[in-house]
Amino acid sequence: MVQCLCGHCCSSESISEQCSYLKKPQALLQVLEDKLKLLIAREADVRINLRSEKIKQGMNPTAEVTLWLDNAQKIKAKLVSLEGEIEESESFLCGCFPNYYYRLKLGNKVSKKVREAGKLLDQSNFPGGSLVSMAPEKGKVLPTTTLVGETARRILQTTQEYLVDPNTEIIGIYGMGGVGKTTIVKEINNKLLSADTHFDDVIWVTASKDSDLEKLRKDICKSNRVEF
Repeated sequence: MVQCLCGHCCSSESISEQCSYLKKPQALLQVLEDKLKLLIAREADVRINLRSEKIKQGMNPTAEVTLWLDNAQKIKAKLVSLEGEIEESESFLCGCFPNYYYRLKLGNKVSKKVREAGKLLDQSNFPGGSLVSMAPEKGKVLPTTTLVGETARRILQTTQEYLVDPNTEIIGIYGMGGVGKTTIVKEINNKLLSADTHFDDVIWVTASKDSDLEKLRKDICKSNRVEF
């Protein structure tokens, strides 16, 4: 009868593997937890790599990577839900009267999701260069440090308000060396890229005191992808 039930509930798993969960449902829970931990760790690695590429080169995840991350979220939710089902089945009457048919069905569901998680883990080994793609960015995200001090945060807020004022033409941020002027401007650059603003392009060009006007024009055109 067990063989018949297994044939009905589990098509691709061996009978002995599925039926081992009848007596040891905790083994099923351990398999789930191990796979869930692996999936969480792999997803974290992918997101860290994406964040690094975004900061260094302004690159976005490919459609394939975005789909993988969506699927990872769905599988994680399923695995967590199944964990709850296993624990609930164990707590029913302290496990004195186990429902073997229910355990068998649950074992099949878990095996199916574990296989899906394993397949997803295999798909996470993205070849070099396939993790991100160059998107039509408004500009380049710049590496920066955390703003320190209420004054710096206030200057940042005031500058952002001036930027959305149609009457503003030029904004100057000045001060002694080391007070955080560059950090503030980099932070503004990054916020303009991440926010839904009316700016089509955000460019970053350095102009020193003795800057050559011709070179400055070329740098601006290059940053704006325009032939000079």
